[in-house]
Amino acid sequence: MKKIPLKICGITNKKSVEMAYKNKVKSLGFASKNLNGPNTVSDKKIQILIKECKNYKIESVLLTQYVSLNKLVKQIDFTKPKTISCSYHFDKKELIVIRKTFKRLRIGIAINPENFNINYLKSIKDIVNVIYYDLNVYKTKSIKKYSLEKNLDQINWIKQLKIPIFIGGGIKLKKARKLAQSLNCTNIQWKDFVPLEDLSHSLAACHISLISLNEGLSGVAVPCKLYGILASARGVLAVAPDDSEVALTILESGCGKVIAPGDFNSLADEILKLSSDNALVEHYSKASLQACLTKYTLNNAYNRINYEP
Repeated sequence: MKKIPLKICGITNKKSVEMAYKNKVKSLGFASKNLNGPNTVSDKKIQILIKECKNYKIESVLLTQYVSLNKLVKQIDFTKPKTISCSYHFDKKELIVIRKTFKRLRIGIAINPENFNINYLKSIKDIVNVIYYDLNVYKTKSIKKYSLEKNLDQINWIKQLKIPIFIGGGIKLKKARKLAQSLNCTNIQWKDFVPLEDLSHSLAACHISLISLNEGLSGVAVPCKLYGILASARGVLAVAPDDSEVALTILESGCGKVIAPGDFNSLADEILKLSSDNALVEHYSKASLQACLTKYTLNNAYNRINYEP
């Protein structure tokens, strides 16, 4: 059974973690003692519960309200969560420090109707992985509750921060559209194939390109789009057998990552990683162009055809 996309916060004991696993819960949140509100636990207890999450392959989310960067870094290093939900007090430079210090950490920012700030969200949108929007604002001795209906404008604005775009078609296009609709993925745009004269612009419009090749097609088929992608200086995520030509090209040139067909979790993890690691994206881009210029030019093809041993 597929894990449901649900995060439950306020977990305080191992029994709850085990129960979450048995009920296919994907993500659990652990509230730090520095938060206002119920069900907070010590960092030592959070560390123990996060280790338990790793045993069950459940995403752990550290909920924290530190406004000191040094204190937050120490807390992350001690508890070792998969994701953090931290204070909106951290600016872009401070979040970059967190990103560089914990390269695999998913960074979340907790906001609410009272501290919603468009300029701030615009400044950090390329660094954070997720935004947590809370309609309950916890005070020292009380809770202020806000209406979802009255705050839809803020929520809809947040949803527009990033808009994935899929260009092209194929035999599974209808299936992909149907799946997106069933999951209520309203932040996706679908575009038709572009004219040949605009292809280079289309290939270069993304940060990373995705190529797929089914099992059993190694040595039989090579996705020709690979070479256009290399020429466009874009890195490649390939869902392909590791003995395929596309996989060997990527591994040899270092221009991307190869994921085994059917390993959806690894693909999702890699996309999330790249979404917050601009340096790695840039590295893949440079490696792609280098591979194109050294191996896949017309001159190289001519030399291969006319090669005499």
